[in-house]
Amino acid sequence: MQERADLIKFPSDLGRRPVRIATGDGFSNFTADMWKTFVLIFAIPITWNLLGEIDRKILAYFVRSCKILTNRELQKSDLNEAFTKLLEMNKLIEKKYGQKKISPNLHLCLHICECALDYGPLSSFWCFSFERMNGILGSYKNSKRNIEPELLKIMVESSFLNYYLTNCDSNILNTTLDIIKPRKSAGSLAALDDFTSDEYQNFLRLSLIENESAYGTERFPGLLMKPRQETCLPNRVLDLLVEFYNSLYEEHFVPIYSITGPNNDIVVISKIIQYGRIRIGADIFGSIQAARHEKSSYILARFEQEDGTIDTYPGQVQFYFEHTIYLKNSSSLTHSLALVKWYRPVQDHRTRYFCQVDDDIKSCNIELWTNGFYDMSRDSIIPVHHILGKFIKCDFNIGTRKIKEYMAVIPLNKKISF
Repeated sequence: MQERADLIKFPSDLGRRPVRIATGDGFSNFTADMWKTFVLIFAIPITWNLLGEIDRKILAYFVRSCKILTNRELQKSDLNEAFTKLLEMNKLIEKKYGQKKISPNLHLCLHICECALDYGPLSSFWCFSFERMNGILGSYKNSKRNIEPELLKIMVESSFLNYYLTNCDSNILNTTLDIIKPRKSAGSLAALDDFTSDEYQNFLRLSLIENESAYGTERFPGLLMKPRQETCLPNRVLDLLVEFYNSLYEEHFVPIYSITGPNNDIVVISKIIQYGRIRIGADIFGSIQAARHEKSSYILARFEQEDGTIDTYPGQVQFYFEHTIYLKNSSSLTHSLALVKWYRPVQDHRTRYFCQVDDDIKSCNIELWTNGFYDMSRDSIIPVHHILGKFIKCDFNIGTRKIKEYMAVIPLNKKISF
């Protein structure tokens, strides 16, 4: 089991990776946040092939309920589904293991949906914030003797620093204070603050619409990050960029290398500013250009199929870049884009949703895809606004066979449903 867990490429910005469960007391050292990570990410990939049919249903119902209840937004229909899954889970446990295994916690979990109806999403009253604050306070250096006064002194000093950082008019002092300014939180530490901002909510709504909804010129709640360099696109990628612009605008664009004389077309130059990372809200998205952040380079985006339906595809970002086009009216538009290689789906529908139960694809929080990529095409260039979220990649074996061409896709964005 531990070997399977080690195959899961877990990004560091998601928080602390669950400790080894195959040694010592195993789960006894898990924090609440580590339990959430284990259930939503690790549980199905590492245990599915070890379980029988009933145990698979128990696990699938529990994971689906947790995925719903940890959302930042909840609908009544979602709560009804979560309650039904938890109730069926309890019935299956009683059926297979007997009434004695129905612990008080299993009974109390049936009342979680009632609490959500009374007080809102669980994130508005759960205790993750208290656990996180205890961790922050415990990280402050102290003498181990007068802990409370020393912590209060640190908090007072931090409040003064924050005041001067926000109310300073002196350029010299501003520059000095910026050096010691606390770094903006990323990952789970800042998830709640960013999720409640209007700008982030607008970005989420934009990313959930069809692919032609964003041009790449719109604002987004984040910034492009280092490594940064000015470079030129190779001709084959420049051709894809020209095709991308021709599909967005009514004007006709041509690559700069094909210009032989005066014409009325808009010339697309190859010069770009290339970035290795991007921050959107609290999430850091990497690329293969930033080797230390390659585990965060796996993203999800939606594409319209030939039959008009919308499907979600996994891919790996090669790099992010800014590119400027100069229009005929002397104005310019700067686009924030990403170059992505998209994975090929498996051909068999049953293989793709191998971990589903009751023939319900929503019961499965992972999909199986091939490890092969599509060839580069116009769809390889997308606005950063179309990024739905990240996913975690790991190898997955069906039964006792070790099939390398399959990989498990585990979405991290709670608003995504395959």
